[in-house]
Amino acid sequence: MNPFFKLLRVSLGHKVSFKNQISPDEWKRIYDTAKLHAVAGLLYVGIQRLPKELQPPTELMMEWFVLAKKIEQKNKLLNLRAAELTEKFRQDGFRSCILKGQGVARLYPNPYCRQSGDIDIWVEGGRKKVYRYLKEQIGQPLEMEFHHAQYPIFEDAEVEVHFIPANPQWPYSFWQVNRFTKSLEEEQFSHRVELPEGVGEIGVPTAAFDRIYSLAHIYKHFFSEGIGLRQIVDYYYILRQGFTEEERQETVKWLKRIRMYKFARAMMFVQHRVLGLEEQYLLCEPDAKEGNFLMQTIMQGGNFSRGRNGKKAGETKWGHLFRTMNDNKHLLFHYPRGVIGYPIYCLWHFVWRVSHGYK
Repeated sequence: MNPFFKLLRVSLGHKVSFKNQISPDEWKRIYDTAKLHAVAGLLYVGIQRLPKELQPPTELMMEWFVLAKKIEQKNKLLNLRAAELTEKFRQDGFRSCILKGQGVARLYPNPYCRQSGDIDIWVEGGRKKVYRYLKEQIGQPLEMEFHHAQYPIFEDAEVEVHFIPANPQWPYSFWQVNRFTKSLEEEQFSHRVELPEGVGEIGVPTAAFDRIYSLAHIYKHFFSEGIGLRQIVDYYYILRQGFTEEERQETVKWLKRIRMYKFARAMMFVQHRVLGLEEQYLLCEPDAKEGNFLMQTIMQGGNFSRGRNGKKAGETKWGHLFRTMNDNKHLLFHYPRGVIGYPIYCLWHFVWRVSHGYK
């Protein structure tokens, strides 16, 4: 196992031995990889657990420390904004649930080490009702997609308001995910937790919902923006919440219905062999062949494909679509529905936006 993954395991709380010191050049590669995959804050936790003689050079250690502090400050800010947003929607008659982000960060032993992005909040009420409310609040049309809208309520935090939590790109999977969502919807809007330091309460998904939703979200990104290790670590902590055998079987039943069982087996291999997740937390039998392929694809890309097929400056939406389709060719024989579904969904979504007059 190379030093990067050893450090990742240490950061997750596993005992790993380093037989040799890591060279300054290797430490720089580890740091760059951590930033690419949005796990630099997490790996800094692991570095602090290493003996001083095994830690990075002083200059890099200071740079890493500064980045970790920025990640911590961003988490505290987003915790506050998530609580404020939840309360605002509650006062205006809407129940809500924070997806990913600060809801998942609370599962980490150190909730401030997860590199955060924006706030994704699922709001009850349906697309038309919620969009009308948002438009009235802002006083202008919003940037709209089928499952969410950009809501520029804060200057220091981006917000996406979701009408539905997930929208798989294969039609049958989309239907099944929405069946699953409807079956557990009431529980999601009723499940509330207290954020660190008493900043307030938010709604978060239940473990049963997150086991499906988060994997569906990762699966979608696999064919579009790409996935990084941050999302894989998020799923690690979601799984470590635990489940009974009956709950495991129910999750597997839905994974098969949604046509994600093959991907789930690949994910279990990555979770177990790469991150060290204990067998008791695995949903199904790992698939070594697909798991190695998944891990190779993840490491070639990075968070939102900054290293592979992320959208380039000045690139049109159509140019990005065709380049992504070309980049996805190697996935065709592994996950044909995902590869074929991506361009079909993009074309359908374009027609839907134009026909509804959304910008």
